[in-house]
Amino acid sequence: MSEEPLAAPEHAPLSLIVNHEPGEETKSPLQNSSSPKRTPKKFRRKKLHCFCLYFIGLITFTLIGGLIFWIVEENESQNYRTHFEQQCSEKRNELIAKFEAEFELIISKNQSINAKTLATLFNNSIDEFEQCMRDKIPEFAIPHVFDFLGSTMYAVTIFTTVGYGDLITRTNLGRILTIFYGLFGIPFYIAFISDFGDFLGKKFVKLGKCFRNLSLRLFIRYNLTAVEKRKPLSATFRFFFITLMLVLFVISITLLIQQCEKLYSKQWTFMDSLHFVFSTVSLIGFGDIIASHELYLALYLPLFIIGQALCALSFYFTQRFIRYMCLHKNIL
Repeated sequence: MSEEPLAAPEHAPLSLIVNHEPGEETKSPLQNSSSPKRTPKKFRRKKLHCFCLYFIGLITFTLIGGLIFWIVEENESQNYRTHFEQQCSEKRNELIAKFEAEFELIISKNQSINAKTLATLFNNSIDEFEQCMRDKIPEFAIPHVFDFLGSTMYAVTIFTTVGYGDLITRTNLGRILTIFYGLFGIPFYIAFISDFGDFLGKKFVKLGKCFRNLSLRLFIRYNLTAVEKRKPLSATFRFFFITLMLVLFVISITLLIQQCEKLYSKQWTFMDSLHFVFSTVSLIGFGDIIASHELYLALYLPLFIIGQALCALSFYFTQRFIRYMCLHKNIL
């Protein structure tokens, strides 16, 4: 006598369900079909309480990380910045002394001084100074100091795994702390994004149903029954709808960030802003374009968290589309 497998808990998160999409009922991965039939144990959490703990925990964890890296790295980053500013100062002083010596030599020989002679002296000095700068190009970016703002920004880039690279620790203690901070922070942030993505996914499934039903009424002039209105969305529709929401959201915050960065005299083009936004929400973090730290922490970070959750949902549906609708159908 075969036994019916137990249904997945109604509120189980995406991360605990196999082949699950928000709003669907499916089997729990922990369920053994051969086990004796028993009453399913409901998986329930107080969602508001859970999200409050997440936000309080993330804010506290970020501030603690900022405080730790501020204390550990501030002096060393100040020293490194001073060293950076003095990198070519010796060469500059040497070239000034050389220029003065050559100028005095011309005067001592009672030679006439014209524009061409001065231009030659200037060009020789500038060429040597530019050579010094070219030698320093790998380091030729003004390093950020680990004040509290910079340290907090560094902590955020660790647990979100973006890692732009404009902030790096220079002490051994700072690097060790980075490892341990990431070991605890990254799983915590993944747990938050998983639950937040599950929450967004369910809301977008409901929004998708409303969009589908409204489209049928407006364009096809078809009145749906109550059962048809509750009909689950197809996997293909979910894939394209979530991707459309992600594209619209990315374009919106791209325009916002482009305008906000002008407050800090950064004349970003639309493509500059789009490049930065995509590298952040996809967790690539190229690091070639960096936003102002103040605006990042105060305004952009909450938007990027939403974008990262949407991007994770889009990637989830995309890989399902590739694995189960493209590859498996072709193989089978």
